[in-house]
Amino acid sequence: TQTVDPFEVSIQIGRLGVMTDQAGDALSVLAPIRESADNDPESVAGASEDLFQQLNYVLFRYNMLQIQACDEGWLVGEDCKGSYMPSWVKKDKTMQPDLADIQKWGWDLQERVVALRSVICDRAKEATGDDYFCAVE
Repeated sequence: TQTVDPFEVSIQIGRLGVMTDQAGDALSVLAPIRESADNDPESVAGASEDLFQQLNYVLFRYNMLQIQACDEGWLVGEDCKGSYMPSWVKKDKTMQPDLADIQKWGWDLQERVVALRSVICDRAKEATGDDYFCAVE
């Protein structure tokens, strides 16, 4: 059994949060932001220190960005079939999964976040003329 480093998982989940925030920034360049109390990180699990709650917030943010990108026509087809609700989303948020599971779920979500971010950020780069728009590091 391989030991999972909590710091490494924290960095992974943090990067996903940065990428979804960047995709949101890119959408704000391309289309007006829809204001909603649900987008306030303080009103959802994103404000928590807990990695599982942070991962759930990233999933929530991803789904909100996906819906807006589909509505605006920047994503089409299979990408717009509905919100992503993986099996690891649990109704009982008090249950604490282990760190290895959180890391695995983060990698799964990362594939979707990276794909969404790429589409949206590429369009925003064209719109702004800024090749560094959405640069992570």
